[in-house]
Amino acid sequence: MTCSEHQNSELFHAVLGGLGQFGIITRARIALEPAPQREGLINNWRSSFFHAILLKSLTLEVSYILRDYQNYHESNAETIDQEIEALLKKLDYISTSVFTTDLPYVDFLDRVHKAELKLRSKGLWEVPHPWLNLFIPKSKISDFDEGVFKGILGNKTSGPILIYPMNKDKWDQRSSVVTPNEEVFYLVAFLRSALDSGDETQSLQYLTNQNRQILRFCDDTGIQAKQYLPHYTTQKVDGPLWR
Repeated sequence: MTCSEHQNSELFHAVLGGLGQFGIITRARIALEPAPQREGLINNWRSSFFHAILLKSLTLEVSYILRDYQNYHESNAETIDQEIEALLKKLDYISTSVFTTDLPYVDFLDRVHKAELKLRSKGLWEVPHPWLNLFIPKSKISDFDEGVFKGILGNKTSGPILIYPMNKDKWDQRSSVVTPNEEVFYLVAFLRSALDSGDETQSLQYLTNQNRQILRFCDDTGIQAKQYLPHYTTQKVDGPLWR
């Protein structure tokens, strides 16, 4: 079956976020656009989502990294530093923690592959990855912070945790992805690896149970989180959307 925005459009949009549940894509036509020449990456550390505190050390239970990406061409390279400085003036952060990386855009796109090669060399790639991806409403992110990051997880993460703020109006509502009913929400991605190291807190069973505990906490406290990459047990409703 061939589908596009105008032909079999409901299926076309349902596939976006459908995670393979609507069939196998055998061929796709993708529009291209000119790529930027370089990529600038800026990192800095903060203490929390909402408290404007200038930290003096990294001794807190939980710290957060803010990351900013700047695509640019050689022709406007001189303005990048000014834009970065203007952004940082609005933040309270650990000033000594700021670091920048500048690299060709192609190398930026290949960064995950390079990380894969490092993990393979250490025998850490072909292991179970009990990942958990959640959409958390902005109004509940502080509750989630207290209950999950500072409560359930504590100092045991077993992998990186990504947190991205998102605007609902930037999403195509015709896709099969269900997002919270707030204008701003957060993608919280627990990208963890289960290791056979003898440490129970890194085992597959422990991390899987911890994922269930996080989901149960969200249900019990009314956080109204939406899970991405879930195991669906209900039929679709409202067109292409799932419960």
